[in-house]
Amino acid sequence: MNVPELDVSLSLASKDLGPLPVTLEQVDVGHWAASNLELPLQGRWLLQVSVRSDAIDETTVSTTIQVG
Repeated sequence: MNVPELDVSLSLASKDLGPLPVTLEQVDVGHWAASNLELPLQGRWLLQVSVRSDAIDETTVSTTIQVG
């Protein structure tokens, strides 16, 4: 499934850093990739993904990831 817009950001609350936008490239229908992504610090980062499925509807989901 293809979506009109996909946005990703990362935040590190313990250092009051972010949200840092992640630049994505669509590599195929329904497949996106980020290249050269480097997180500057270790810790528990909040990853947020927002998907716009049409002109009106948008859904945001989040999870934490451990770096380092």
